[in-house]
Amino acid sequence: MSNVLRSGTLVLSPTAANEALAEELEHLRDNSTIIAGTVSIIITLIFGYVISAIALRPTRNALYAQKQFIANIAHELRTPLSIIKANNEILRMEMPGNREIDKTAVDTLEELDRISGIINNLLTLQAFSDRKPDFSPVNVAEVLNTAAGKLENLIKSKKQTLTSEVDTELYAQGDRNALEQMAVNLIKNASIYTPEKGQITVRAYALANNRIEFSITDTGIGIEESKLSRIFEPFYRVDDSRSGTYGSRGLGLAIVSELVKIHKGSISVRSKPDFGTTISIALPAATPVREEKRATPAGEYTLNFGEQ
Repeated sequence: MSNVLRSGTLVLSPTAANEALAEELEHLRDNSTIIAGTVSIIITLIFGYVISAIALRPTRNALYAQKQFIANIAHELRTPLSIIKANNEILRMEMPGNREIDKTAVDTLEELDRISGIINNLLTLQAFSDRKPDFSPVNVAEVLNTAAGKLENLIKSKKQTLTSEVDTELYAQGDRNALEQMAVNLIKNASIYTPEKGQITVRAYALANNRIEFSITDTGIGIEESKLSRIFEPFYRVDDSRSGTYGSRGLGLAIVSELVKIHKGSISVRSKPDFGTTISIALPAATPVREEKRATPAGEYTLNFGEQ
């Protein structure tokens, strides 16, 4: 019970005072519990982060050391491979009438080119893993034309036809060397898996959400739906029974996938066994673009990877 004196002073009875004190203590206890719980959660998170950082440090160091080792080996292999390649080319020129030597030299040169491609892919990926990408506007048509020019001899040797349907005013935001490596890997892969006198088509066009897409379409062996999700695995073979004819896919598509991720892009694959494959890469546009509507041919399997 409480009373108010004429002076305005509030006088509490012992019972009321005890109840007020108990309420205040309860309030303080609740606040203390909340504060203690919050502090405990923060300390636990910090402690967990420190422990995980310490625990994962050996793994990160091992991965970094492995990556550096691979890069160093790749650099060291470049010189001897170049020497072997030059010696084989000289041998072919000096003994043009010897069919056996000529065939052996050609086979050796093909394998050397394949190894050189793997080394270039490894060095490209390592270069982008070790530094923050410095992107700038890149003319997609120029990149695709340069890549096609580098593979002109391969395409001619198989009597294939390469057609270009590219908008010359499309600019992607990215690294020119990386985009060129993507295009080279895709065109080369299309040529390898397309029989003689086949068709390869290079396209580039605008998409929605201010993105640009370039695609490589071939009339090759195609890919079964069940195997689409694995084609970006290193050294994956689409069809082991045809490996003698077409060989391994190597690291080409795996490197393309990693470079697309670095560029915050996406990959889509359309394929139909025995009719061909289209692999498309969508990248952020450097300048505003207007979408071009394109239809997906019927009877093809489609699979998308990466950001959309």
